[in-house]
Amino acid sequence: MAKAKELVALLVKLMEPEMDRTKHVRVRGGKATMRGRGRKGKVGPLLIVAEDKGIGRACRSLAGVDCVTAQQLSVSNLAPGGHPGRLCVWTEAGLKAIEERVK
Repeated sequence: MAKAKELVALLVKLMEPEMDRTKHVRVRGGKATMRGRGRKGKVGPLLIVAEDKGIGRACRSLAGVDCVTAQQLSVSNLAPGGHPGRLCVWTEAGLKAIEERVK
């Protein structure tokens, strides 16, 4: 998938409550808004693929959705802010790449 429209349709079909949860952005008060830290959003699903064939660009415009390759995957992607339990969507090729990386 190289288009954001296709990705949104798939993610809404698979996990609509999660996508609705990530839409909401909180506006912080005080000097944080002045310093460029005025908005804080929820972290949504993480897409793990073997090769980025345009899906990374499609994820950029979606709030809370991130995409990483199996080689770039780290603990900070799986547990942002030190809070474990992020929803991950794996591709078959991504799982095989992780198995090869572990060996």
